[in-house]
Amino acid sequence: MTNLNNIKGINQFCGPAVLAAITGLSTDECAVAISSVTGQKEIKGVYPKDLIKTLENLRCEVKEIEIHARTLFRVINNLSGTEGFYIIVVPKHYVAIEVNKSGQVYLIDNHTKEPIPANSSARMMQKVEAVYKVIKKDPPKFLRSEIVIGQQVNPYGSRILITKNNIYENPSDNNIESLGHFFYKDRLELDMILTELMKFTVTTSLK
Repeated sequence: MTNLNNIKGINQFCGPAVLAAITGLSTDECAVAISSVTGQKEIKGVYPKDLIKTLENLRCEVKEIEIHARTLFRVINNLSGTEGFYIIVVPKHYVAIEVNKSGQVYLIDNHTKEPIPANSSARMMQKVEAVYKVIKKDPPKFLRSEIVIGQQVNPYGSRILITKNNIYENPSDNNIESLGHFFYKDRLELDMILTELMKFTVTTSLK
């Protein structure tokens, strides 16, 4: 058995395909993720460095593996004792493999679209240019949200900014959502707005 995902989506290129196989996203979602890294609207070819950055953005850790073999067959044979997901670069192409707990190796790319036993692939004698191990991180653990009120002042009045800070166990997962803003001309107008908000809050809480 394998944990590689069948490849689904309109985009048919190998970069989005191997990302889809590992993450479970569609190739189109993976193409959008790659686009956010490269700035290109249409994703066809993708450099390894951009593929790696995209994987990191998709909550994966990526490590380049030193290779001591020249062909895909030899590389897979060497990896067969080390469980995990891998992306292997062959000339102008990417394939993804998984070595499972039993040492079985499955391969997938944009041509197979679903995992197959690696030894049945026609690519076994292709030259390998690079190998990357991909470790999927656990989903972010949410802790709490905090509402933050800010103010921007200009000669014509002021603006109140309302944001929500989402706090996670890993600070790198923290994010900020904008909940909205409103303008006021002076303190009197601000007091009027706050009074109406209090009335609205009381009325709403009674429903």
